[in-house]
Amino acid sequence: MIGSYTERFTVPGEASANRIEGELRVLGSVSRLIPGGSDGYLSAEQWLLHDWEHMMRRFLMTQVDDQVRELVSHFNLDLPAEDVHAHIAGPAIIVDAIGIY
Repeated sequence: MIGSYTERFTVPGEASANRIEGELRVLGSVSRLIPGGSDGYLSAEQWLLHDWEHMMRRFLMTQVDDQVRELVSHFNLDLPAEDVHAHIAGPAIIVDAIGIY
């Protein structure tokens, strides 16, 4: 996952940082390493519920997986069931990006 502060600087009409796919170069720093295996996961609450009060985030995160699954079902999105989560499974890295090119 790439956390980007560049979204506020994107030019209208160009792709924002959360809509890019494929191979690219990233300039930034690694903020987290998520190991593989059964212990390798990180809750995505800081991105899903950004700027929410801590206890409210914790309360809502218990329901996010179910809510997302309902939305996927309601809109008939073609997503594999194992891809609908409110966490990031490892092995993975979290990068605080300065530039994406």
